[in-house]
Order: sequence, then C-alpha cells, then structure tokens
Amino acid sequence: MAVLETAAHLHAAWWENESIRTLFDSEDHTESAANLVQTLFQQAWPRFIANADVKVPENTRRFGAYLTEHLSTLSSCFDNTPQTLTHGDFRLDNMLFDKRGADLRCWLIDWEDIGFGSAAYDVAWFIGGCLDINTSSEEEKLLRAYHEQLVRQGVRNYVWAEFQRDYRYAMSDAFVQGILMATTDKADSTYHTQLAQVIGRRFIHACERLHLHQLIEAD
Repeated sequence: MAVLETAAHLHAAWWENESIRTLFDSEDHTESAANLVQTLFQQAWPRFIANADVKVPENTRRFGAYLTEHLSTLSSCFDNTPQTLTHGDFRLDNMLFDKRGADLRCWLIDWEDIGFGSAAYDVAWFIGGCLDINTSSEEEKLLRAYHEQLVRQGVRNYVWAEFQRDYRYAMSDAFVQGILMATTDKADSTYHTQLAQVIGRRFIHACERLHLHQLIEAD
C-alpha cells in the first residue's frame, strides 16, 4: 500500500497542472515515439509467443496480435482523461524503502521516463508487472486504496468508474512495455531469462484477469 500511496501523492500534486502540461507539450515527440513502439512490438510479440514458458491463452494471443497493428487505437482512449505528472517506469527496481516503527516510506528514483499523462499508467505498470496478483478482488482492493488516496489528496471529478476504465486501457500500454522488456536482449542472460519469464507470466495473467480482449471486440 505504501507504493500506491506514494503514487497517489505524486499524481495528486500535479493533477491537471497547466504549467507542467505546457512544458511537456513543448517537447512533444508523441507520434514518432508511438511509431517506434509499434515497430518494436511487431518484432517482439512473435518472439514472446515462441519463447513463452507457459501456455498463452487464446484471448491473450488475439489481443497481442491486434496490438501489433493497432496500438494507437487503444492509446487514443487516453486523449480525454485527466492528466498528471507520471514516473513512467513505476516498478520496484526504481523504489527505495525505509521502515521506521509502523511506517513504511517509499522514495522513487530513475526519472528517465517522466511524462505528463494518465495516472493509471503508473498504477498499471506497478500492479501488472511487479505484483503476483491471483484474483481480481485483490486487484480491486489495491485500486480502491489508490483511488481513495487520490481523493484524500484533493483530486475531484475523477470517479471510481472512470479510473477503472482508464486502468484497463493503461494496462494495455503496460502490457506492451512488459512484453518489450521481456524480449529485450541483455548481457546477463540467466538473470534476464528469469526476469522475462516472470514479467511475461504476470502480464499474461493481467490480460486475462482484466479481460483486455474485450477492449478490441468492437473491432
């Protein structure tokens, strides 16, 4: 919970901040970056399917195949959602912890992927890629705790149903990044192989748990 509390504090502090929005708008390379991610995912998805150490369910296979050509379609669903400062690589490798008494504190490091976008992306990347979530009820408990913290920090007009919707779309983006991370060559092959297997399993599970394939059924 400490991690999601930290996320809520970060996101609430910069929620819909026009000064920050202007800063990122002035350095906007969104289209070229999106095209690069699309190309990389087209290459990565077949490798992931070929090397997966677990059976990839048909719904996840279909969803991944769709994303090889249509990443921008799902990403565009964020166009009208509230925007805030995001860490962009919100995972345990980029966090430091300190426990004093009953309080657990969390600090974020490595701000290389900082951006201005949907808060749900940081939450999705953390839950989808870093936690071993077995049931949707566990996931909902974490999401509700995060959303309640946002409200306590002063965020208004962002109701639970909107956050749920944004979280599913954000998990689609996180799914893509997870697959890219799981298929990138690293020097330490033993460590990377184990990491790739864990990340792959977690994002497959997230895809199934959230029924992400339903997002593309209209297409």
